[in-house]
Parts: sequence; C-alpha cells; structure tokens
Amino acid sequence: MKLLVVSDIHGYVDKLKDILIKENDVEMIIFTGDIAPYRKHFETINLLNKLLTIAREFNTYIIAIPGNVDYINHYEQLENPIFIYLHKRYKKVKDIVFIGLGGSTTTPFHTMLEFSEEEIYKDLQSTYISYIQNEKTLDRRSKVVLVTHSPPYNSLCDKIFTGEHVGSKAIRGFIEEVKPLLALCGHVHESRCIDKISTTTVVNPGPLAKGFYGTIYISCEGIDVKLNKI
Repeated sequence: MKLLVVSDIHGYVDKLKDILIKENDVEMIIFTGDIAPYRKHFETINLLNKLLTIAREFNTYIIAIPGNVDYINHYEQLENPIFIYLHKRYKKVKDIVFIGLGGSTTTPFHTMLEFSEEEIYKDLQSTYISYIQNEKTLDRRSKVVLVTHSPPYNSLCDKIFTGEHVGSKAIRGFIEEVKPLLALCGHVHESRCIDKISTTTVVNPGPLAKGFYGTIYISCEGIDVKLNKI
C-alpha cells in the first residue's frame, strides 16, 4: 500500500493536487492536521471541502485529524466514506490499524485545539483499548499506525528553531508502550524528518504549505519512507 502523508496545509490545499499528479499511484492520503491559516479557523470547512474534491478527482480517500488551529466541528460535519475522521478513533484498513488524535499540547498562543499531557495520554489509551476490545479476534499481522498532530517529545520531529523540544511526552510514552509500526505527525514546521523511537518509525513530513510531503510504502516485507517536495 502506498500512503501519502501531508501536514500543515494552512490554506494551500491546491498543492495536494500537484502532488497527486506527480504521485499517481497513491492509495490513501493521511492528513495530520492544520488546514486553516493561522487565526482563521473559520476557513476550515471550505478548505476541507476543497480537499475532499481533490480526493474524489484522484479516486482516493483521506484519513484526517484536526490540527491545533482548525475548527474541530468542521471535521465532524464533513465525515463520509471518502473522508475518514480519526480524532479519538481507530480505523482498520486491510491489515493496517490507524489510531488518531488531533490538536496539540498547550502552546503560548492559545490556539483552537489544545490538550494537557494527561488528556492526550488518556485519549490515546482509551482509543487503543477500544480497538483491542472491539476486535474479537486480533490479527497478529495487523500493523498499527499512530496519527497525531503533535510530534513525540525529544525526537527529531519536535525541535523548534531555538533547539527546544516542544513535542508531547504522552505521545512518546504511548509509542514506547504500544510500539506502533509508524507514528505520523506534523505541527513543528522546521522539524521535517524521519526518526526512530525504539522499533517505531516517526515521520514529520513538513508543511505542505511549503510544498513538503512524504510517501510511505507498506508491504509484508516492511516499510519504505521518503520525504519529498513539489
């Protein structure tokens, strides 16, 4: 399966179309949040509809979570078979289980969707337990992919321009405990990277607003991750 991972669109939705023209065999788009421009959360629904139109045009579908500058209710309103809303939910596609959590840790900017570390850990655990309990027979071949807006703390993915790590300790703790195959994130624009936490590959594709994205091939042999730019 070929995944396209994008984050931090911040109004530049049309760049996704440019990517899909270039990457013409994408089976699924994973969007890790922040579609609205900063302080313009009211634009969330219009931009999401543009995103959905592009997905339909290229015959693919989107798994998405809201970022910290987005209006969360607009994501909930848009949910349909092509647009899979993953915040505090899981979704199994073939042998891949996606677990999602949008928003960010608390910031100095008081953005739309922020959570304490305690809330983040509780919500991730609750979603994972729901997956365990609802799947009557757990398939050991299933691959868990964590989709969050915030990156895990103390990684290559969460370092701001000052050198300070601003990611989530709760997300890192969840990764260390559950050991998902992949952890996809965004939020910190300057920390575009591929990293490792234990056996988990962590990917921050960088902001699509600047033309950055990632491609991921998942097969029975493993995964192949590449960071790209339009």
